[in-house]
Amino acid sequence: MALLITALGLKLTTDTVMIHCEAALLDGYDPYSGDAETRWDLWYMRDSPGNGLMKPGGDILRGKARWYLEHQKI
Repeated sequence: MALLITALGLKLTTDTVMIHCEAALLDGYDPYSGDAETRWDLWYMRDSPGNGLMKPGGDILRGKARWYLEHQKI
């Protein structure tokens, strides 16, 4: 994600970088819409290994990308 953000010259925001389910929610779908093409696999994720705390997947992935953008040479 961090590599693509850099290569495409995007800003890392919820408007420019979102996961499938965030886009589906904007389009009016929900997990119970019955649409087989809707993806909900990253809707919520564990915050870290061994941690039972579930958080919105998009927030976790953008947070990881933000860390790589700030700490790695990409």
